[in-house]
Amino acid sequence: KGEIPAKMLDALYNKRLLLIGESHGTNEAPAFTLDLIKALAKNGPVSVGLEFPKDLTPHVRQFIQTGDRAILYRLPFFRERDLHSGRGSQAMTEMLKKLKGIPNLKVFCFDLPTNFKLKPGTARDTVMAGIVLEEMKEFQKPM
Repeated sequence: KGEIPAKMLDALYNKRLLLIGESHGTNEAPAFTLDLIKALAKNGPVSVGLEFPKDLTPHVRQFIQTGDRAILYRLPFFRERDLHSGRGSQAMTEMLKKLKGIPNLKVFCFDLPTNFKLKPGTARDTVMAGIVLEEMKEFQKPM
């Protein structure tokens, strides 16, 4: 468990969007992300986007509320390693479980929905950016 430097937190408060890139499948990225979420949530609402298929949002939220791993492991994304490429790792699952009880927290998934077919010439990152922008509009609404 790490302490987020105060100077870093001061620079992040009141930002509308913070994107954290990570190497999938590590222990350190989920641990750092959890510490950062906890620190930022002390100052107000935080919305956390995960690079999981968008349609998994209700399942992820339910898992956070219950801690029941079966909710996630029924989903092919979490069961089949080739689908999540480390994004559904044990460390990430543990991080999600520890989000329970953090006040003013909203979690959403922004990767392409399961079975989504990209139109020719459309970049995956462009679609994901659109999902994040839509979520930012929703984040402005009361929780």
